Amino acid sequence: MEKDASKQSGGIIGWLGRLTRQSQLDFFPVRRAFSGYNAGLLKRDALAGVNVALLAFPQGMAYAMIAGLPVEYGLFGSAFALILG
Repeated sequence: MEKDASKQSGGIIGWLGRLTRQSQLDFFPVRRAFSGYNAGLLKRDALAGVNVALLAFPQGMAYAMIAGLPVEYGLFGSAFALILG
């Protein structure tokens, strides 16, 4: 029983540390994704977001009209999707 207690001495934190060292598991992959991010990429991403938003609003209005709903519901749905995204 003493051997079992010594294995558990690290607890959850020790287990997670051993797991990440052994399997190269990264709990925060965003760090690697943002390591090379710069202002130029941010500008391109912002322009892409504006482009998608400009296309999403008329599409939402069209879907609302097809469904027989007022156009405002399409605008609200597009705005909600934009904020949620």
